[in-house]
Amino acid sequence: MKKVLIITYYWPPAGGSGVQRWLKFVKYLPEFGVEPYILTVKPEKASYPVLDESLLQDVPEDLNIFYSNIIDANNIYAAIFGKKVPYGSISKNEKKSFVGKLSSFIRANVFVPDSRMLWHLHAKPKALEIINQFDIDTVVTTGPPQSTHFVGLKLKKALPDLKWVVDFRDPWTKSFINDFLDRTKRTIKKDQQNEQKVLQLADEIILVSKGMKDDFSIPLKNFHTIYNGYDENDFINVHQNKNNAKFSINYVGTFKDNQYFDSVWDALEELMKEIPEIADDLEINFAGIVNPLFKEKITKYSFKNKINYIGYVSHRQAIEYMVSASLLFFPIPQTEYNHNIITGKIFEYLASASPILAIGPPNGIAAEILAECERKSMIEYQNKEAIKKQILEEYQYWKANGNRKVKNNLHQKYSRKNQTKALTEILKKK
Repeated sequence: MKKVLIITYYWPPAGGSGVQRWLKFVKYLPEFGVEPYILTVKPEKASYPVLDESLLQDVPEDLNIFYSNIIDANNIYAAIFGKKVPYGSISKNEKKSFVGKLSSFIRANVFVPDSRMLWHLHAKPKALEIINQFDIDTVVTTGPPQSTHFVGLKLKKALPDLKWVVDFRDPWTKSFINDFLDRTKRTIKKDQQNEQKVLQLADEIILVSKGMKDDFSIPLKNFHTIYNGYDENDFINVHQNKNNAKFSINYVGTFKDNQYFDSVWDALEELMKEIPEIADDLEINFAGIVNPLFKEKITKYSFKNKINYIGYVSHRQAIEYMVSASLLFFPIPQTEYNHNIITGKIFEYLASASPILAIGPPNGIAAEILAECERKSMIEYQNKEAIKKQILEEYQYWKANGNRKVKNNLHQKYSRKNQTKALTEILKKK
């Protein structure tokens, strides 16, 4: 059986889609002749945006897991400014004090590419120890944090014959999160140089979307697409709201400021004026972290009291919100490279069989996947009438029949098991 060392910062009890990708892969890798070894950071030394201890149940009992220390710049930042490095987007337009401006500058220009940039100092020697002990010839590094690839870079330079597979769950220098950071030209150049070193030395490159190949500072070689997918087992015996007491529009995941579009909420406001009974039937649930600016903007609407901010939920609960939805809200972030964004949740949205209100570029990769699975088309951001029409159609169906379920299995090619099978071919490639 082929042995592979997987180096990942995020691992249970950390929560989020970044954890689930490789947690699910290692679950199925042995079925295809690959024995995984995990190197991650000690949980007590880590700085996770969210925790989800329920994911610990998915960790195979016989999995070889190793931990290393870390010099986490997050802790230094917190000691100076009394708060952790902001996770995700930061608004440039937000009014800041001098200390706020200083902390934002450090976040954008010192922690490059991120606050885990020094992990390689501990992770590299630990990885070498594991490689030598278990005679491992293939290593995978997965990011974000993109600084995880620094570990692979150091290993590849130390062991030129080592096969190094780089997994990008998000773009690096062209990530839309960088749009929110006040980065200097020097910082941008330094980040691009680091990205290019990794791309040039990696033996194989894995992307979560085929369109992501355009999101790097140089053309890619030896790249493959392995989607996040969904785990069929996660949908077994899922509790759902069967009484359909409310017409539930649900969003699951982190909601960023650039996922706010007036057209969606204007359409809903107009519908409520035209059909007053919708006000009594409606509930809107955000199961995840929501950008504070969105909460401010949405207060101008009459349905603001119909919105429930649930906060971060376990993965199991997230699946329940998907399955129980009358309509799932799927907004692609409005940013320069949005045609390549699919997000990990699209596959679980599809597997839930709930209707999807998808807003984004009609010519994007996510739109292709929806069409392939014979779902409602992606609606362009400002097409208020089309948004209004779909919401009304789903509301009318719900009113007469309860929640609608889409009856096809066209999404099955995106199962975690099928994606792992494709991954195995890359890992075994000579």
